[in-house]
Amino acid sequence: MNSPLNLRPRKATPLPTHDREVPHEESNVKSIFSWLKVPGDDFAAQREEQLPLRQRLAIREFWQSNIKLFNRLFLALPILTAATYLYLIAPDGYQVDTVLAIRNPANNVANAGGSMQGMAAALSSSGQTVAERAIDESFAVVNFIRSREAFDELEKSLDLSKRFTSGKLDWFHRLSPEAQYEERYRNYLQHISVSYSDIEGQITLTTDAYDPETAFAMAKELARVSEKMVNQFNERARSDTIRLAQIQLTEAEDGLRMAMLALTDLQIKNGMLDPSEEAASFGQIISSLREQVAVKRAELGALTSNSSPESPRAVEIRNMLASLESQIRTEQNRLTGRTDALAPLISQFKLLNINMQLAQQKYNSAAAMVQTAVLQSEHQKIYVVNVVSPTVPIESTLPHRLRILLGVAAVTFLAWLIARLILASIRDHSV
Repeated sequence: MNSPLNLRPRKATPLPTHDREVPHEESNVKSIFSWLKVPGDDFAAQREEQLPLRQRLAIREFWQSNIKLFNRLFLALPILTAATYLYLIAPDGYQVDTVLAIRNPANNVANAGGSMQGMAAALSSSGQTVAERAIDESFAVVNFIRSREAFDELEKSLDLSKRFTSGKLDWFHRLSPEAQYEERYRNYLQHISVSYSDIEGQITLTTDAYDPETAFAMAKELARVSEKMVNQFNERARSDTIRLAQIQLTEAEDGLRMAMLALTDLQIKNGMLDPSEEAASFGQIISSLREQVAVKRAELGALTSNSSPESPRAVEIRNMLASLESQIRTEQNRLTGRTDALAPLISQFKLLNINMQLAQQKYNSAAAMVQTAVLQSEHQKIYVVNVVSPTVPIESTLPHRLRILLGVAAVTFLAWLIARLILASIRDHSV
């Protein structure tokens, strides 16, 4: 019987066969991704060296038996799944690119001559310039294409939602036949892209669908309704501009009519067309009478120098002079007398005539403004130009399979690295 203090070394117990072969299997059981190492693997191996041999072998066997499955799940499976879906299940997509621009016809006649340039400058000097309006309308077109109103137009003309409910599409791309309005509108937004470039001054519209006819029809219809909206803006701006000018013209017509009626009433009331002409005729009469007075006085002077002042001829001349002078006073009273005189009437007539002339000038200005408004509305008219017209696509360009697959591979690899770090930490804490 051995003493407790017997320090003789015991005979080494041979290890089981499978335990001795584990290091040999460890060198053979390697994953195709064993070259990928993360921080923590070496540290965990150092910790394992501090454990008993059997426990170390058991831990290594556990991790090495599961590393292949781990690599397959985190690397091979997502990439194979993505490739299978992209190349065997995902439907082909067709894309149509359209480029629109808002233009003004005045830009095409900018070099037509100095008079045209002067007119354009005069018309554009008041209010918003044509270039600013074209930019505003471009942004309006972009917002309109993204709006529910544009979607409703396509629903009416193309029955758009039904084109995305085809049974040929997979579950991820197919629109449910029972989809509500908001879901159908979101599906519409997913298949259009529109933007405006300030530098180029152009609107870029991109439509895509799962058949070339639908993509082309969407682009063509959106270009049509955009042009229709711009035409409505033109008509509204034109009608507003001309309407304001017409209102001023109507007011000028009313003022001119009232001035003419007031002048006509004065003429009818006094029985003369122009008191000034009447006054002129009276002035001529007075001048003629004064000439006769001068002649008679000269004759009377000559007669009295040769004969008696009381001669019958002298008396006759004096009587004629008195009559002439009385007639002159009568005519003068008709011009400047206190009653039935022409001077106050002439003053009223001149005031009414001035009012009528002012009203006539205002009317002429308003009529010219109407013509200017018509020219201005034509000058500021804008329209949509198809810089790049939509065409039916020949080949499928969507989805970008290789680009998506590379992205999936990159994300999968990053996720695998993160998972290896986590597993290494778990293994470190388990030993």
